[in-house]
Amino acid sequence: TREAFANEFELLGGEVVDRARFASGQTDFSSELRALLRVRTKSDDGPFQPIIRDDLDAIFLAASGDELALVVPQLDYFGAEELPRYGLGLAYNGNRDPRGDADKNGVIIPIAPLLLAGTAGPENPLRITYERAQLAGPLPRLFAFGADAAALAGRMEMLLQGGTLDGLTGELSVTPTG
Repeated sequence: TREAFANEFELLGGEVVDRARFASGQTDFSSELRALLRVRTKSDDGPFQPIIRDDLDAIFLAASGDELALVVPQLDYFGAEELPRYGLGLAYNGNRDPRGDADKNGVIIPIAPLLLAGTAGPENPLRITYERAQLAGPLPRLFAFGADAAALAGRMEMLLQGGTLDGLTGELSVTPTG
């Protein structure tokens, strides 16, 4: 996932200035974050006041929801609290959990419209589709992905000419590279 994001980001003109990898099950990310952020302190005496590198515009975190809840507070501690953070859609399971999600606050997580319908009121136009997805299995993301794949198959020519399609996973389009 990390490589796919980096490749697409660079294709769109972005620059990845650094990367770090965390071990599965790891809970302390301090050495990796210190190196990634190039943390230094304002002074040796007094409270810890971190200064981080100035060539970062944002941080992409290819992490699960549980991992995000561990990494985000440590990013804040090391001085990256003002940097925009982007996560994976898989970091959100479709169910609101204010207490469990508190440490993920501020992370921008792309969510399929179908999942958002699960927490919306009965008047939401996607609500019935969401309930049908729940009956089809425990992974409404896969239901949405399959429904969108079927819709795309019949509209490929329109998409290749620059059109878009509102799908259950979001607005769909085709890039020049396919």
